Amino acid sequence: MKIALSAQKHDLYNQLDEHFGRAEVFIIYDTETQRYQELSNAAASASAHGAGVQTVEKLIRNGIEAVVTGSVGPKAQEALDAAGIKVHTTRQHTVALALSEFLEALSVSS
Repeated sequence: MKIALSAQKHDLYNQLDEHFGRAEVFIIYDTETQRYQELSNAAASASAHGAGVQTVEKLIRNGIEAVVTGSVGPKAQEALDAAGIKVHTTRQHTVALALSEFLEALSVSS
């Protein structure tokens, strides 16, 4: 599973971005390989309107199956639901802690 985590900086140990559509970068974690990479979201985060929907389109193109973030706006949530992308909101402060929380929740529900 490919998981996109909204981030303020470029690795697992930085702050989770609380705002999905305006996140500067996403950390993409692959549960099969246990590796991560970054995905820039600069164009959408700088957009005057529709940042959340633009972000969803980018995640779809990158094969994302789940999103972990602080919050998601209603239009972005609708687009994520339509794409079948799972959404996990959290109050964790770092990307690593948010990922750990999501993976634990995922294993409990399996």
